[in-house]
Amino acid sequence: MPSLHCDLEDLLAAWKAEARTFDACDMPASALALRDCHRRLSALLGSHSAHPPTADVAVAAHAQPIATTTL
Repeated sequence: MPSLHCDLEDLLAAWKAEARTFDACDMPASALALRDCHRRLSALLGSHSAHPPTADVAVAAHAQPIATTTL
């Protein structure tokens, strides 16, 4: 997951640069759309970074009930 996080941060940086390009070309609607996507993805990344999964949750997610058989 760390590589996905880094890829998303790179994408955010690219979107920010692209929004500046739209501003320079006087395309405010496109820049606003890019900024909205940037804001939403930043908030999503921020919420996941603030609440990393705990080891107990990961262990519980992979735990399987043990089947017992009587012979």
